[in-house]
Amino acid sequence: MDTRQPPRNQPKRQNFNGYTKRPLNQTKNKNSQNSPKVNSGRIFRVCVAGSILLAVVIMFIFLIIFGVKQFQNYQASEAQKAAEEEASTNNKEGVDCAENDVKIDAVSKKNTFLQSDGKVVIKVDFKNITDHSCKITLSENNQSISVVSGKTAILDTEKCVEYTTEQGDYIDKGVLLGTNDSYSTEVTWDMKGPDKNSCPEADIVKKGNYMATVSYLKNNIKSNSVNFTIG
Repeated sequence: MDTRQPPRNQPKRQNFNGYTKRPLNQTKNKNSQNSPKVNSGRIFRVCVAGSILLAVVIMFIFLIIFGVKQFQNYQASEAQKAAEEEASTNNKEGVDCAENDVKIDAVSKKNTFLQSDGKVVIKVDFKNITDHSCKITLSENNQSISVVSGKTAILDTEKCVEYTTEQGDYIDKGVLLGTNDSYSTEVTWDMKGPDKNSCPEADIVKKGNYMATVSYLKNNIKSNSVNFTIG
């Protein structure tokens, strides 16, 4: 029985050309550098970097949009301030009411007026329907009344020479109406027809049915038609 012990230090095997064979584990480690695990790490790092870059770009775009919005809001605020200042100035001075600023409602005080009454009375109500103050001029030279009977024109004081005055003559008799303010006045007609100057100076008109409309020349406002009878 062979009791010889194998040598403890065996020389490394050499190939035929004298070079030492590379251990198998070194070859395996080199190949592991291209393993899927390594590639996935690289992809992860690229994705993280791309995500950070995308977030920076989105934040930059958001800051631009936010800045534009802020600038637009500033412009709108300045425009609103200017409008409020202008409205405040107009409220103090009183701009003339326009056709669409005021609701006007006219109604006859009676359905039938007798010739002996000597006049027809029409009540006129104004109401400011805007968000700003405006002025109605109620002077006689601004207030006009037209009367018809059927298709026949009876009177139109706008054509009267006494009503042809400059607008400056109207200002002292204006009524300032604030938002939703109302004002009532009365317009009278002495039942007389027009003279040669279209002024109501002729004889009292005949009995019959009539229709009147009241206008305010400077404001370009006209009332609804009012029906009444003269008996």
